[in-house]
Amino acid sequence: MLGYVVAIVINICMALGLSALLNMRAGISFEVAYFSTLLIIISSYYALQKRLARELRAYTNPDSTPDSTLVQSTSPTPDQNQSDKPSSTNAPVSKFMLGVQLSFGLYRLLSYIIAGLAVVILIDLEAFHILGYIIGVLLCLGSVIILRVHHIRRSFEKHWGEN
Repeated sequence: MLGYVVAIVINICMALGLSALLNMRAGISFEVAYFSTLLIIISSYYALQKRLARELRAYTNPDSTPDSTLVQSTSPTPDQNQSDKPSSTNAPVSKFMLGVQLSFGLYRLLSYIIAGLAVVILIDLEAFHILGYIIGVLLCLGSVIILRVHHIRRSFEKHWGEN
């Protein structure tokens, strides 16, 4: 919980600092970049989590019907051997197809649309500041990475104890 509070405080301080050092446009661009990048990261995480849960269910319960996104379903003929029937546990999924499936999630596409619209609105209002936007994206990525490392370290120490 403390990590999230620190990230919010850093976000507010950076926005106020950019507004004071450069101008208000930089602070607004920073906030738009920060929150749109955070929205994209959250939607990507949600899509990956959903995908992994689906894979885990298919792996632990091989009797269930295979996922239509993983394996192209073909109606088997009566003379077809059951061992030839593809299942989701042994179907090879290329890295390219996995990336395509994860990239075209509904929430991720919506978050990209929101981010694009926010940038277009800022440009239309002549309030876009490229330096503030770049700093917002970089700070968002950095804070997400730091929070994730902190969470992993805390989980590791909780599970394995401090040695």
